[in-house]
Amino acid sequence: MFARDLRPNMVALAIAVRDDSPQTALAHLFAYWHAYYAGSEAEAASLLETSLQYSSSLPPVLRESLPCEAGIFQASKRKRTDLARAWLADLAKKSKHLVRLEGAILETEEDFPGALGKIDEVVAETLNQPDHPSRATSLRLLREWRSEVLEKANAQLVAPAQ
Repeated sequence: MFARDLRPNMVALAIAVRDDSPQTALAHLFAYWHAYYAGSEAEAASLLETSLQYSSSLPPVLRESLPCEAGIFQASKRKRTDLARAWLADLAKKSKHLVRLEGAILETEEDFPGALGKIDEVVAETLNQPDHPSRATSLRLLREWRSEVLEKANAQLVAPAQ
């Protein structure tokens, strides 16, 4: 199940409590993903901000992913590659999330071949991970992202010159 498939009442229940526990940061991260895919930009921004605020209690791998999510949000939803690049600069140079954010920036800049290359890098990294349900979910989301970028690239090729 993807976060976008969650029922709104379940999301509301999950984020009802705010404390310094990892559950608060994680619940808000899942709620962010739900809002991100549901198209509610303002709600997604608020939920991501709350997740970032409480992220110190998260395990390092999740805590490290949040700047990437913030950068992707800025690039894909707000079309602010300058802010996305600022988040990119904050990521550790060896972060496995770095390539995802680079791909989102390239997509926003309409460098579709570059974005597809970055997506392929993330797929290759993901295929090297142990077989786990989260790996299958990641691969499915990456396939969907790749399809969306291919659609944009094809639309750009057939669009009349202006």
